[in-house]
Amino acid sequence: MASSFLVRSHRVPAALVGLGLADRLVDRPQAEGTLFVVAGLAAAAAVPAAYWARRPRDVMAVVDCGSGGTRATTFGRRGDVVVVVDSRRVEGRVVVADALADETAADDFASAVAAAAARRVPVYVGATGGARVVFAGKQLLAAGSSDSSDSSCLLRASLVKAVPTATFEVVSAEDEARYELLAARYDLGDASIGVLSGGGSSVQLANDDDALSVSLDSYKGFDLVRHKGPVAGAAIHDWECRRRVVNAVYDRRRHGDGRKNKKLPRKKLEGPFACIELANKTLALALDKALELLPKWNRDPKYHDDDAKDRGILLSKAEALEVLAIFQRDLLQRSHHLDDMEVNYLVYVVHLAAVLDLAFDDDASFLVRPRRNKDPSSSSKEATPACRWPLGFYLAQHPSLLR
Repeated sequence: MASSFLVRSHRVPAALVGLGLADRLVDRPQAEGTLFVVAGLAAAAAVPAAYWARRPRDVMAVVDCGSGGTRATTFGRRGDVVVVVDSRRVEGRVVVADALADETAADDFASAVAAAAARRVPVYVGATGGARVVFAGKQLLAAGSSDSSDSSCLLRASLVKAVPTATFEVVSAEDEARYELLAARYDLGDASIGVLSGGGSSVQLANDDDALSVSLDSYKGFDLVRHKGPVAGAAIHDWECRRRVVNAVYDRRRHGDGRKNKKLPRKKLEGPFACIELANKTLALALDKALELLPKWNRDPKYHDDDAKDRGILLSKAEALEVLAIFQRDLLQRSHHLDDMEVNYLVYVVHLAAVLDLAFDDDASFLVRPRRNKDPSSSSKEATPACRWPLGFYLAQHPSLLR
């Protein structure tokens, strides 16, 4: 039986300690089979040394199970550089929340993950916003739970049967935000920047002072806009989003006498924040619309500096809210002709405007990377795999990369 070992460093980097991730290092199974290793050593003599020097080490697959689909990304390292060995979407509309319904769905989900992820390396399967909604933010029960009917046990058992090296859990909202913060800082080479990330079910915000995730359901917003109309639907969804953001940015703490709870506000987030995933794509589209419609925006040289575009364009909070308002007005003016993608963007604009307005200090700023594909209907990801939480998870397992 293969043994396992824990990858730990004698000196855990401050980046992990400060973000509360120092204890999130996970067990990683050792390579399977002594015969495989011996046979590999015999064959290695004929392989040029340059190949082995370039061959990634510490390879690990991280499967991101989001509310809108599932992606498997395999990471490795060459020296102190993280490389993406492979990244692919799991075929079909495979959503982890569906796989928690019954044993057949769990087996189908596990088979799809097995087809996308390498089997001879450690595989971490992490479910995010959609699963957190299903389980009300609670961790899934461990395999072997006395409650054999628990759907999480069925899914975990199916995954381990299909991928023996797999580990499965629901990623907490705070950990997702912290992993995305690690990924953004590594990708940008900036240890001081925060992160603002959006997905189908939640928006993550993190910096050195705080990390939180706000549950904002874009699918519910989409249905509201379609059934109530763009103007009324967006207004109703805006109210719901602001209610959720206010609840998220307040801490429930006890009075000194301990008799009842009191909500105390968190400190509003300050400083620069890198926008990734849907937060970046929506703000980039909004910025394009502002440059198209308003001459005062188009005359500003910072929006046409090629060097700035490579790293990103830094918007103040007031500028970010203004371009979102411009984009929303343009969408509402065409309310009778919005396609599904435009309805989605209207919902994301509502999400971001509520979060920026209520969770960030007026001095906050936002780094937006211009879109490479100017077609707003494109479904291609603006963020590379390096800008998503799976890279942050990989970095947390290999602390030496953070020094």
